[in-house]
Amino acid sequence: MVLNMKLTNNPKIKFKGNKQIIVLMSGGVDSSVTALMLKEKGYNVLGVTMKLPLANSNELSCNGNEAMEVAKQLDIPHCTVEVQDEFKDYVINPFREDYKEGRTPSPCVDCNRNIKFGLVWDFLRATFGINYLATGHYAKIYKYNNKYHLGRGRDRNRDQSYFLYGIKEENLKYLKFPLEPFTKDEVRQKALDYGLKIAQKPDSMELCFAGGNDYRKALEVTNIPGEIIDSSGKILGYHTGITNYTIGQRKGLGVSAPYPLYVLNINPLTNTVTLGKKEEGITNFVECHNINILEKSEAIEGLSCKGKIRSAGEPRNCFIESISKDYIKIVFENALFRPAPGQKCVLYNDKNNIILGGTII
Repeated sequence: MVLNMKLTNNPKIKFKGNKQIIVLMSGGVDSSVTALMLKEKGYNVLGVTMKLPLANSNELSCNGNEAMEVAKQLDIPHCTVEVQDEFKDYVINPFREDYKEGRTPSPCVDCNRNIKFGLVWDFLRATFGINYLATGHYAKIYKYNNKYHLGRGRDRNRDQSYFLYGIKEENLKYLKFPLEPFTKDEVRQKALDYGLKIAQKPDSMELCFAGGNDYRKALEVTNIPGEIIDSSGKILGYHTGITNYTIGQRKGLGVSAPYPLYVLNINPLTNTVTLGKKEEGITNFVECHNINILEKSEAIEGLSCKGKIRSAGEPRNCFIESISKDYIKIVFENALFRPAPGQKCVLYNDKNNIILGGTII
């Protein structure tokens, strides 16, 4: 594809010295405090905001105005980068296609891998000649044995390492997450102490391009009614469109039964949703593709580690049964409900919470 990224209000900076860094600023508390902390440490900080689109709208979900005001308060240069077309191609359109095919995507992972820490970072490097990048993510960069590693943040309730596994290994040495040692309450207090105008701003919605927390607002599909069946093919009821369902879903199924029902399968070819008891959806392994390995010396067959198939919760004990260039089978110590195709599985070293890599189920 042809990239259409371009800068608006280019500050034409002339930084000197080694402590130059770009901070991706959304206008929220986390990225604003990130810029503040780096400036306090003596960095020459350039704030950059990605202009992101709303799905099914000509409006923007992020226009840079709030970030620009924060930059003025901090007395740092700021600019915006037009990334609407790339965001649609690499995040919104794949998100829509996944739901059409009965998969459950993770658009935040796609945005981090392809946009923030991919196309945008490359573009900013080429434009400003600044290698280092910082964001307000709650994650950690470790360094030992002359190698950089990606790991979990101190605040486990805020840890965002699950969404970052797609970063290229060679970029870790240039990446900074200043918020890692802090809790969200501590970060917000720092914003209050400094007098940042956005100190009390609520946390942003997870699905920024949907214009709310309902992912259906971002879909561009014509819902076709179909059958809700059980594992034997018996019709239990009817649905209004498969995009309203995801594997593992229990509520809002539109079918009553004397026992809890769960979505076991979504078939776009037959336009059916299969329900069943929880035990019908239990498994102890996942098979995955599209792997990004950050610790190549560790992620080998037979390795005992920990895995997460969802962003929430603690990683589970597991081991790598087999692995090749584009296939990995992960077996969990304890059974779990079968994840949906399209979900991500992230592996952690079970000793120090370093990310080994991640993959698509």
